[in-house]
Amino acid sequence: MIEIKITISGDPTPKARPRVTKRGITYNPQKKISDDVRLQVKAQYGDDPIEGAVGVLMEFHMPIPKSYSKKKKQLIETGKIFHTKKPDIDNLEKFILDCMNGIVFKDDSQIVQTYARKQYSSNPRTEVEIIDTKA
Repeated sequence: MIEIKITISGDPTPKARPRVTKRGITYNPQKKISDDVRLQVKAQYGDDPIEGAVGVLMEFHMPIPKSYSKKKKQLIETGKIFHTKKPDIDNLEKFILDCMNGIVFKDDSQIVQTYARKQYSSNPRTEVEIIDTKA
């Protein structure tokens, strides 16, 4: 049974749209960020890319805003307040899966099921678990 756990430190980042210059040149505004994430993924997963169908579980631990009161921070710690603000969870998923493409699995089209959750945390990070769908 395949089970791979990868933790990406830092604030979770959503997938950004490609940008176009005045001259009509298209570029990726996230090149540096995606390169940093890919390096973290490579450091934690040193095997060949997985072939076949996989499932992915993702937890996005979003930073707690400094402007929140102590009372609100306590409610967050007890799980009574959820992260319901931007970025959208689907854009967070897209960015992480694109960064793992070619490293953990050959192509993200191999993903047949996902589960994602975003929550506040005093330790911002993204936790990803790859599981075998045959199990």
